[in-house]
Amino acid sequence: MLAGGPAERAFRGVLQALVVGPLTRRGVSPDTLTGAGLVLSAVAGGLAWAWPVAAGVTVLVGGVMDALDGSLARAAGKATRAGAFLDSTLDRYGEFLVLAGLWLRASATDHPLAAGAFALAAVQGALMVSYARARAEGLGHPLRGGWFERPERVLLMALGLLASPWEGALGLGRGGAALATLAVLAAGANATALDRIRRGRRALRAGEG
Repeated sequence: MLAGGPAERAFRGVLQALVVGPLTRRGVSPDTLTGAGLVLSAVAGGLAWAWPVAAGVTVLVGGVMDALDGSLARAAGKATRAGAFLDSTLDRYGEFLVLAGLWLRASATDHPLAAGAFALAAVQGALMVSYARARAEGLGHPLRGGWFERPERVLLMALGLLASPWEGALGLGRGGAALATLAVLAAGANATALDRIRRGRRALRAGEG
């Protein structure tokens, strides 16, 4: 939904003007930003249990890194298929690490089994959103779109962590915001994946007709 939309284009334009140019002049490698994004995801996952607000801020910074590496590669004339491959694969690891942190925090609630189930479903949905696109593109059909692409998922994970100080006021209890976030991610990511499967199958069948 956000990916490729006006909001993302405006965001990337601001980053291009304020950050990408200086990084390009300093010779920073796009792969360095890709690796930094993964490290920040790991840090966020580790912070989520005891310092969820710090974890949420770290997720947002990591999301900016994720938005920057491709822009930096293009600006520096270093865009390669190998770099794009590394970025996509490390994104999957990074998202898993943040989801693991959310699961740890959500397990502090009175519903640890639900926390585990939602976390597993969220991981499965996130993987299938990416796999459906990759498989369709491998068969010659571009497939994007949906409400829970990676930018939306990253933003929701960050917001779920940042909302932790208000868990008591919302009647959720410790870890409740993380539990609710995992539930929404599980439902939204799998709905997006199923929609992509439906649209991809329809388009591929039409191409064979």
